[in-house]
Amino acid sequence: MIAEDASENTKKKYVDKCTYYHVDYQILGKVEEISQAIGKDNRVALGILDKGFANKIKSK
Repeated sequence: MIAEDASENTKKKYVDKCTYYHVDYQILGKVEEISQAIGKDNRVALGILDKGFANKIKSK
């Protein structure tokens, strides 16, 4: 998950890495929303390792 209000360079870096390693990604949410959801400050990207949880987020 990549924040939609991240800088273009940051988004490109994460998208390129995800594409290279064949990892699904979505660009959604704001930095503040992602940070608040995980309890950390200024998080631009979030990796979800649980397959079931990731599939549920993708279906929404």
